Amino acid sequence: SGLVARLAGERRSRVEVLEPLDGAALFEAIEQLVPATPSPTYQAMVQRASNGNPLRIRAAVEILRRRGVPPGIGPDDRRAQGTIDTWSPSTDPVTSWIDGLDRPAQHVLGAVAILAVEFTAMEAAAVSGESGTPVDDALDAGHAAGLVATDGTLYWFTHAVIRDELVHRL
Repeated sequence: SGLVARLAGERRSRVEVLEPLDGAALFEAIEQLVPATPSPTYQAMVQRASNGNPLRIRAAVEILRRRGVPPGIGPDDRRAQGTIDTWSPSTDPVTSWIDGLDRPAQHVLGAVAILAVEFTAMEAAAVSGESGTPVDDALDAGHAAGLVATDGTLYWFTHAVIRDELVHRL
């Protein structure tokens, strides 16, 4: 788009193309998301669905969990065939994670998503028109859902796709 090209041309901006996670990093990411050691079959299912994209790794693991596919799935299990579609609106976990928030939390996070990648609770309050408990509750819910991360002062969206979906919903 024109905006992306314009921003990429700015002296203060830098475009970084991230490579997909390799086998060892992919395995480590999956291990952090599942309660048991994943089988090679499970790892292959997640790799096919994610192509090494960390957000899509998380999405694939969530889809498999919802479908009742155990991390120890064997190669002969019929559920191991094919590729999981992590981009479909009907199965996209990003949509479900945001749907899991109540409307006020979606409003607060959506408002701040328009303005910034990193933000404070005060900035979230200012842009959303809310204050106090509703903002704190929204940030806590977003953090619990893995949509935002925090260091105790700043908050940031854990992935651009999450931020885009929040903005799209406004």
